Amino acid sequence: MNTKQTTLKSNLSCKESTFRTLPKAVSAKAAGKCGEPIRKNKVDQPYPPAEVITEIEAKVDVGWGNTLFIRGKGAGLTWDKGTPLSCINGSSWVWLSAASDKVIFKLLLNDQIWAEGEDVMVAAGDRVELKPVFSQGHRNVIPKV
Repeated sequence: MNTKQTTLKSNLSCKESTFRTLPKAVSAKAAGKCGEPIRKNKVDQPYPPAEVITEIEAKVDVGWGNTLFIRGKGAGLTWDKGTPLSCINGSSWVWLSAASDKVIFKLLLNDQIWAEGEDVMVAAGDRVELKPVFSQGHRNVIPKV
């Protein structure tokens, strides 16, 4: 069988050059029709859908030893028990989820004290930044200045 080959010159070092022989590129017929993917997944899509990330960021200093929690509906949240947010720095807390639908939520301090105001809704894949306010009557809450 006679196959065409291409020779490329490659500088592997400053002192010498090396020649390398490579096989001819795969023909268009073997690779598939132009514009069609070569490999397909089980649902006949060229690539799996990209993961959609929903992000909630709270800008609040809850004081040393306190933690911010989220409760709600969607993305595995429940109104009965909170999920802690990740502390990014002294006044930034983040919750990320691969939610496929909208998320309705409310933030809590130490999973006990609800933030003031109405429930918040965020669409799947969106990012929301909020500044929650907690009741000043509770001893663990730092009063707003």
